[in-house]
Amino acid sequence: MSASETRRQVVWSLLGFAFPAAASLFLTPWVIRGLGASRYGLFLLCMTTIGFLSVLELGLAAAAVHELSRARVDEDVPRARAVFSTLLVLFTGLASLGAGVILVGAPLAVERLFKIAPGEQAEALTCVRLAAIGLFFNLGMTPYMSFVRAAERFDLQSKVGIAVTVCATLGTFWRGSQGDLIGALAFNLAGSVATALALAALTYRLDRERTRWARPQVAVVRTLWQFASFQLLSRIAGTVGQEIGKFVLAGTLGTKQLAWFSTPFSLLQKIQRLLGTASAILFPRIARLSGSGDKAAVVTTYRQAQKALIPVALALSLPLGAAAKPFITAWIGPEFAAHAWQPMVIAAVAFGISGAGVGFVQALLGLGRSRAVFALETTHVVINTALLLPLTGALGVSGAALSYLCGWLALAVGQVAIRAELGPEASRGIGRVVLCTAVVALPVGAGIHVLAPHLVFLGVLGPLALCGVGTLVILGGLALWPGVFGEDVAVAEELRGAPGRVLGRVRRMLGRA
Repeated sequence: MSASETRRQVVWSLLGFAFPAAASLFLTPWVIRGLGASRYGLFLLCMTTIGFLSVLELGLAAAAVHELSRARVDEDVPRARAVFSTLLVLFTGLASLGAGVILVGAPLAVERLFKIAPGEQAEALTCVRLAAIGLFFNLGMTPYMSFVRAAERFDLQSKVGIAVTVCATLGTFWRGSQGDLIGALAFNLAGSVATALALAALTYRLDRERTRWARPQVAVVRTLWQFASFQLLSRIAGTVGQEIGKFVLAGTLGTKQLAWFSTPFSLLQKIQRLLGTASAILFPRIARLSGSGDKAAVVTTYRQAQKALIPVALALSLPLGAAAKPFITAWIGPEFAAHAWQPMVIAAVAFGISGAGVGFVQALLGLGRSRAVFALETTHVVINTALLLPLTGALGVSGAALSYLCGWLALAVGQVAIRAELGPEASRGIGRVVLCTAVVALPVGAGIHVLAPHLVFLGVLGPLALCGVGTLVILGGLALWPGVFGEDVAVAEELRGAPGRVLGRVRRMLGRA
């Protein structure tokens, strides 16, 4: 795949992430007003149920991308057919199991597990049953999504996501603002159905040969599970690492303290997810290159990706940390900001560092080292958990954030695994990039810290715009600093041209609309 094609795939991945997030941010308040807090909570409960039971995916999606990428490299069409057909059977069964669990357990959940008023239980039962349909299609689309990702056609996935999001979000907004809970949920779940059908049609159109039906094979299931077993454990460990601080705060200090921690934490977590979306192409790319035996290309691809991901993560996170107190003041209010700004500063540093973790995970998965990913996630959880109670007891909410930051010492595990697989040349020059990013970011952050309080009168857009300028200054300074990226000068060129390409893509999309 050419450099221009890679850029196009990354841009579409970013747009596919940003558009639904922006739509949800602006339209959610209207839905809450229409439904009311209690019934909107029921809406979220249904979405949470779908998300929670999506663990039935069992880590097989990543295993599927890995196997399909290898089959593509080897030009092994019969193998690709066998993997794809086996995935269809597996996920049809898993989707049916998940939907059946919800349908059978719906009356018990509505009447006993959840505190739902008697007058709302009939409506709640209908909503939970609709959630079963949503889960079936969410799990059922996994083989098609994995095939598209293995083909490195993230643009198709993003185009489908954006188109469906427009219709589903507008429908949800329309019915929700009118107080129609079931209608709002139906439109939201219709988006899952439409996405599954669209991805299925595109998959068969993309490659008719590799998607032809073949007899499912037990051997394929064994191969997938060898990869997926540790991936499933990694997902569980990652979820625990992300959520355990919230449970401890709620249990030891109270829900108000939980809000002070969770609000800035969730905001900054979107940066990590954004980087994960942008770097998703790294996983199938490295799987393909390693499958072809081109180790030199794997090393170069990984090193260049890390030299881009780490400074972008720091440039996005650190300005928000520098503007923490005025940002939260403008967004939520001064009383909330007085308690939440310190956790936000610590979380900004943590999620800035997490950029390296994103690269480690994608590269190790591409190399088939799911055990190393599990070791990294588990080490993070162990460090975080060991420090959580003592630091929370001593420092309160800031202690919970600090324990999460210390958990990123686990990145040493990822570095050891990468060095063992690819050798020292894979990390050559990355330390210099980190140091130079810090040198540029510190004075920029100091300037943001001084100027941001004077922009609070503009609302949240004032500090947010200043942070955006700070991010561009940091990345621009790095791109123009000679020798920062060493032999990987292409990274500097990409950083210089990235803003223009993203804006150009957005303008073309708006022009077509």
